[in-house]
Amino acid sequence: MADSSLPRAEVGILLYPGCQQAMVHGMTDLIDIAGQFSVQHGGPVVRVSHWQM
Repeated sequence: MADSSLPRAEVGILLYPGCQQAMVHGMTDLIDIAGQFSVQHGGPVVRVSHWQM
């Protein structure tokens, strides 16, 4: 039986030279809230990761 708390979707945010950290934090919060909404309504867990160039 699969563990329903494991991420089944992942969104990667690319941190490129000169990117605005406010955008990174804002997008991370937005996706995290969407993931919480998904779980509350029977959808998959969503993980957000940051990728460095």
